[in-house]
Amino acid sequence: MDKIKLCIAGVGGVGGLLAAFAAEDETIELSLIAHGKRAEHLRTEGITLHSDIFGTHGGIPAHVEEFGKDLPIQKYVLVCVKNYSLREIAEQIRDCVGEDTVTARYLINSGVIQNSPELGRDIHDLLEETYRTALACGVKMPEDAVEQKYRHTMFRQDPSATSSMRRDAEAGRRTELDTFLGALIRRAEAHGVEVPTARRYYAEMIQRMKV
Repeated sequence: MDKIKLCIAGVGGVGGLLAAFAAEDETIELSLIAHGKRAEHLRTEGITLHSDIFGTHGGIPAHVEEFGKDLPIQKYVLVCVKNYSLREIAEQIRDCVGEDTVTARYLINSGVIQNSPELGRDIHDLLEETYRTALACGVKMPEDAVEQKYRHTMFRQDPSATSSMRRDAEAGRRTELDTFLGALIRRAEAHGVEVPTARRYYAEMIQRMKV
C-alpha cells in the first residue's frame, strides 16, 4: 500500500510536535521544509520529541528540503509558521501542492487571511459567488456588497477573530458547513451559477473533517 505523503512546512514548536509523531507512523511518508543547520540536523539525526506530557517520540523523515520543488506532490501539507511568514512559505511549498492536496488552512483566524494573498483572493471569490447566487435567487443586494464585506474582512476585522464553525470543529462538535456552503452550492446549481471556489472549499473541508 502506498504511504500517505505528508509535508510539514515549519518545524518549530507546533510543526516539530506533529513531525515527531508522524515520523513514527509507518503509513506516512514524511517530508519537512526546513533550512540551514536545522535542515542538516533533521537529515542526519531526525527529529525527537521529549515531553513530560507526550513522552518521547520521533524518527527520520523521508525527505528534508528547503523548497517544495524538490519533493513529490503531497497528499497533505501542514503549514506551521507564524503569520508574517505565510507569503514566503506559500512560495516554498507551491511546487509540491497538487490538485488533490489538502492544506491545513481552515482552523485559522482573520489575521492569517489578512496576511495571505492566496486566502484573500479566495475570500473575494467566495463573496462574488455568493453574491451572484443571491441575485439569481431574486435576493436584492447592494451593488457594492462584495467590496464592502471584503474590505471589512481584510482591513478592519480584528486579526484575532475566529468563526463559530472553527470553534465547533476544534471542539469536535457538529458544524454548520452544510448550512453555509452546502446550501449555497445547491442553490447555485439550481440556478445555473458556477461556484468553483465554494465547491473546492466544501470538498476540502469535508475531507479534513474525516481525517
